[in-house]
Amino acid sequence: MSGAVTPVPGTDATCWSEVGFELGELVHPSGVATTLEVGGEERGDDLVGEPLADDTGTDRQYVGIVVGTGHPCGVEAVAQRRSDAAHLVGGELFALTAAPEDDAEVGVAVTHGAADAGTDLRVVDRLGRMRALVVDLVALQQQHRDEVLLQVVAGMVRTDRDASGAGGHIHAGRVYVLATRAPGVSRGTTAAYGSGVTSQQRPSAHQPDDRTAVIVGVGQFVNRSESLDDALEPVALMERAVLAASSDAQLDGPPRADAVRVVGQLSWRYGNVPRFLAERLGLEPARLDYTTMGGNSPQSLINTTSLQIQDGEIDIAVLAGGEATRTRQRGRAAGIEFDWPKSEPGDEPTIVGEELVMNLDAEIERGVGLPVQFYPMFETAIRAASGRSVDEHRAHLGQLYAGLSEIAAKNPFAWIRDAKTAEEIITVSERNRMIGLPYPKLLNSNNGVDMAAAVIMCSVGAARRLGVPEERWVFPHAGTDCREHQFVSHRDTFARTPAIEIGGKLALELAGVDIDDISVIDLYSCFPAAVQLGAQSLGIDLTTRQWSRTGGMTFAGGPWNNYVMHAIATVVDDLRERPGEYGLVWANGGFATKHAFGVYSTAPTDRFRHDKPQAQIDALPRRELAGPSDAAGTATVEAYTVMFDREGAPERAISTCLLDDGRRAWGTSEAGDVTAAMCEGEWVGRPVVLDSDGILHPA
Repeated sequence: MSGAVTPVPGTDATCWSEVGFELGELVHPSGVATTLEVGGEERGDDLVGEPLADDTGTDRQYVGIVVGTGHPCGVEAVAQRRSDAAHLVGGELFALTAAPEDDAEVGVAVTHGAADAGTDLRVVDRLGRMRALVVDLVALQQQHRDEVLLQVVAGMVRTDRDASGAGGHIHAGRVYVLATRAPGVSRGTTAAYGSGVTSQQRPSAHQPDDRTAVIVGVGQFVNRSESLDDALEPVALMERAVLAASSDAQLDGPPRADAVRVVGQLSWRYGNVPRFLAERLGLEPARLDYTTMGGNSPQSLINTTSLQIQDGEIDIAVLAGGEATRTRQRGRAAGIEFDWPKSEPGDEPTIVGEELVMNLDAEIERGVGLPVQFYPMFETAIRAASGRSVDEHRAHLGQLYAGLSEIAAKNPFAWIRDAKTAEEIITVSERNRMIGLPYPKLLNSNNGVDMAAAVIMCSVGAARRLGVPEERWVFPHAGTDCREHQFVSHRDTFARTPAIEIGGKLALELAGVDIDDISVIDLYSCFPAAVQLGAQSLGIDLTTRQWSRTGGMTFAGGPWNNYVMHAIATVVDDLRERPGEYGLVWANGGFATKHAFGVYSTAPTDRFRHDKPQAQIDALPRRELAGPSDAAGTATVEAYTVMFDREGAPERAISTCLLDDGRRAWGTSEAGDVTAAMCEGEWVGRPVVLDSDGILHPA
């Protein structure tokens, strides 16, 4: 921190000139109605206030199961702090909201084998921790002749590595790997006879060529300093994450990367962020890339980088992201500004990713544009569709997030590591005030954190040249990118997300697996609504399946766009401990708008597969939005929320309503009797009256 100190403006509009609103308007979303402009401050970091096993049998007929060895990577113990806020979202809006527990200023938020026949017959559909199974051809021809699909792979098993066809060193000979199922054995299950071998994963017979993309190192860093004197800027946090990733890859330092790529960040306006990071790392890459805004960006960046490595455009890439929002908050509270670096005018990185405006003018005009407004409305629609009562659903949310809290308590890189009970999470209190019904602070994302994450990617050829041990390799197998209908007002329903369903299932299909084959999952978790929409779209039972590896964005931390980089790093570590198994990461940006999916495994792949199913999604039904004067009359509540002020009083009701002709309309009210009434009972499905100004009245 420099000694340069500048008073922080309170309601000075000059600080906000690029987005067209005043600070005070952020506190009261209703005040945004006539001033907020679509597009906003794309890199609004100045808007701080912010919150801103190795044993192998080798006789002639049977080679035993080979289990890869996992190596845990180093971790750093961390402490904890918390903060809170409601967030405004600008042009590239993404799903981030409030940080729990400490109050802070309002801020911006803008992817059969048979062994010796007769004695040890095994029918294996998928191999999990088992890497390969060598079969007796004679036995196979006599048994299940019509059911067998053999893949012949050049190679033999080496006793100090994993089996051929599964990423180990290959020696002369032929190995037959079975990738089929016996009669009566369903996909994703195993019939076992004699030995009792079980598995859920498909064996891989693929040997990666030198151009196959692979993740070789991951790193995370959390700064919990309580002093502003040794505060670290975002790029310094990223540097430490990259150094951790380099150590994780068992390298002496950062590799000579062709590209340094940074996830769009908000807590400081650097200009050319990747240049500052490259300089700190002592790198001179040919490419300096910076993503657009959105929580989907880290996974999208993995997808893009995998394709470019595969196509020979780049060989080694350093990916990173980080935020020092907590430090910026504390600096503002102390009335000081930091003298962190900024690039010269014209020194800009190459932008990667889709620029996407996410607010319809008609939404802005009605004062609707915040994640803390949209996601609670998704939640009430989900609740009504589930058939749960208000109290039942409230308890359901508490249980969901109590589970997240328990995971975070075991995660050394989580921001909040003291586990919360379900009752603590859903009970409104002085330190857990209501933000937007039905979400108190502990059901909101926590972006008031100082943390960074990094991933080192390269081609298989480069990984070998660098000497990265193969047990560190994790392959991106497949990925997809897509989005819902651009504007929430035009979506067919608030209770489903077809783009997640289409994009997620396509990613699994491209990887050659289904959801039951996935053992390591991280779902985006900015709000409970996002978790539930993702789970129902992907076919994940939240009550029985593991669905978060970090502890989620409330407890692990939600550093603006970069949460998913932390999720990917955690999933990679997990998969190294579960050789051959598959992981799935879903990343979300906007109002459940932009989606990116990634399927990962230590099992090698012949190539990374990617697609964008946007045309299929664009063809789905969409609703027409009626303006206030056209919508005047009786309507039915489709979804709603009530926004609360900082003293805990209901302040403004927001509702989407359906007209008799199927069109959607927005209804709002600041009347105390209406806001109070909408906090009681279930309002989805109730008739209401909309006047010509779009004001909602009970029918």
